[in-house]
Amino acid sequence: WRKEQRRNRNRESAAACRKRQRDRISELEAEVNEWKVRFDEALGQLREVDGAGAKELERELAEMASMMPSSVSAAAPPSKSSLTSKKNVTKKRTRCSTPP
Repeated sequence: WRKEQRRNRNRESAAACRKRQRDRISELEAEVNEWKVRFDEALGQLREVDGAGAKELERELAEMASMMPSSVSAAAPPSKSSLTSKKNVTKKRTRCSTPP
């Protein structure tokens, strides 16, 4: 009887963990899409502007790229500053590691 209760609690806990993982993945995908849109808009502006304004927009674009999370910056061309200053970032481990 206790084993069955524990098994049920464990099943519910695992299901909740998988749901949290799916939710987090959805949030991150939405964030990636938002960054891609911002990057594309900035790139479009850069292409429209002539020489003097282009330098300023290039700097803004490089600044935007350096603000992106590392998982998103792979979608955009890396800036010189992001190539030279890579920091060691430790990721928080979650208890459940099963894929959704």
